[in-house]
Amino acid sequence: MSTIFFISFSISITFTSMILGFLVNERIKGNQLYHRISRLEFIKNDRINQWIGVGVMKFLVSKTFWGKFNTKLKIEGKPALKEMILLKEEMTSAEISHLIGFLAVLLVSFGLTVTKNYEFGLVLLIINIIFNLYPSLLQQQNKRRITGIIERFYSEIY
Repeated sequence: MSTIFFISFSISITFTSMILGFLVNERIKGNQLYHRISRLEFIKNDRINQWIGVGVMKFLVSKTFWGKFNTKLKIEGKPALKEMILLKEEMTSAEISHLIGFLAVLLVSFGLTVTKNYEFGLVLLIINIIFNLYPSLLQQQNKRRITGIIERFYSEIY
């Protein structure tokens, strides 16, 4: 099979995993597992995020059609505290959905590698990293910024 087929099929699998991630995320919201997952931080250092290319993902999301996919992740003007808290919750939901999708496709990618479909497994892994892992890391980075704003708001009040 050709590399073009592997890329096309990998994109399809990855986008399907996003739907799976969203559905599983909605199912687990509110339980203990969700709260544990929502506190995970894979990379806390913004310099490392920049070094691995999360800044490129941020640029692509903000300047291309990719930013139109989740319109709940935008605030116009100076937001109130309640809007910031809701934005953080939406970011957490998007982050977990991408993370669930990433893990599902990672298993498929490893399965392909075990069955000696190395090229397909590698292509799927790369596409999965681009479309699931990087958006999850971007949401974590944005969540840290929003948390800082929320904490400053509370410190001004008290």
